[in-house]
Amino acid sequence: MTALLLALVVAVGPAQAFDARMAASSAAAERLQGPLDGTWRLTTARGRLLYVIQIADPPGSAGVLQAAWRDPAIPGAAGVGPVQTMIRRGAVLRFNIADMSAVLRRDPRGGWRGRLTRAGQGRLVRLIRP
Repeated sequence: MTALLLALVVAVGPAQAFDARMAASSAAAERLQGPLDGTWRLTTARGRLLYVIQIADPPGSAGVLQAAWRDPAIPGAAGVGPVQTMIRRGAVLRFNIADMSAVLRRDPRGGWRGRLTRAGQGRLVRLIRP
């Protein structure tokens, strides 16, 4: 046990020391991931939730993005699936969900904004953190 951890255990007790160490480890792991890593919400321009998207963004934003989607309106396994492709090039993010494609641009106020297209019909959407 390192001297720092031992000092923490003595000062606050084993349970609090464990919780503090787990929180520190989690924060360190998050710092190693890219900026898109985590849970996002794909909404209409007016804020209605369309999909929840979980993105794995490798460290340094240098690797291949991987993602999965969940449609909250469809219960069970029918309402989830992989994002077929997700490509980030600078301030542009492109991805495909089932028979839909999206092209989004980074929003200077946070998140991403763009168009989701299905069968030639487009709608304005936002990708935001929950």
